[in-house]
Amino acid sequence: MEQKRRVEKIALPSITKALGSGFNLIAENIHFIVLPILFDLLVWLGPRFRAYDLLKGNVISLSQQIDQNAPANLLNQMNSLRDIALSALEQTNIMGAIHFFPISVPILLGGNASMAGPIDNLQVIELHSVFVLFLLVALLALTGLLFGCFYYSAIAKKTSIIAYRLTIHRFFRQLLNSFVAVLLLFISLVILLIPISCILSILLMISSALAQFLSMIFMIMIAWLIIPLFFTMHGIFLGNGVIESLKMSFNLARWFSTSTSFFIVAIVVISQGMNLIWTIPQPDSWLLLIGITGHAFITTSLISASFILYQQYLSWISENEELITKGIIQK
Repeated sequence: MEQKRRVEKIALPSITKALGSGFNLIAENIHFIVLPILFDLLVWLGPRFRAYDLLKGNVISLSQQIDQNAPANLLNQMNSLRDIALSALEQTNIMGAIHFFPISVPILLGGNASMAGPIDNLQVIELHSVFVLFLLVALLALTGLLFGCFYYSAIAKKTSIIAYRLTIHRFFRQLLNSFVAVLLLFISLVILLIPISCILSILLMISSALAQFLSMIFMIMIAWLIIPLFFTMHGIFLGNGVIESLKMSFNLARWFSTSTSFFIVAIVVISQGMNLIWTIPQPDSWLLLIGITGHAFITTSLISASFILYQQYLSWISENEELITKGIIQK
């Protein structure tokens, strides 16, 4: 009985304390936000590449093919979607592809890279070759991956409980493991989304309301899969292999699924909520510099907090391993 009372008092790692520690760490090491700021400035003030003339015909042709098979009551919606797609294509700056991989350097303008900027008469380079477009996107994506790996490696080293040297060998091992993990995730998503997209396409022709409802259900299912995979990259950047990191992430999800869900929601709400403030200035205003700097600080702090929480979870399991083995502590 005395042992049970003692076990009940074992505190779980605090999410709020981890968030506070992440913000304090970056406030004391403000140089960690330099790389995200530089990448945002590159997208914002750097050369602008566009593929509007190259892809416009394909969008119109695809829209016409869909219109031929679509029900009459959906034609107006299809035409609206075509106009939105053409407008987005015209305003899209391909430099945003530097944020293509999920472990690239986090930037404010990654998904919103537009042609607008604070400098007048910026030259827009129109791409007229699919090969050149593919090559440019690949180079930008790989550049983002390389610097993103360095960015996350530096944060992992700073937040690590165990001190270590970030050697070239260790860095490239992390880079390779990160690429493999992203590739496995991409393949899994493709395998999962192909049948889902086929089902939704058929349902869209029958009932758009039913298709929207089921698409929401599928999105919830995919979001649910984020929890056991959330800490995979943390394990990789702290020196583990892909398989070991996956196992550790799934194990943490067994014990801390509720708190991990709350943490994911918290960082999404904080980051997206602050992004609404950071993007108030228009892309052609120098005031956007404030948003870029603020985004770099908030995002880097949240990433640091996630590394701190991950290691606190591992420490908690390690410290209570004997009680867990005996079944005294149960999830």
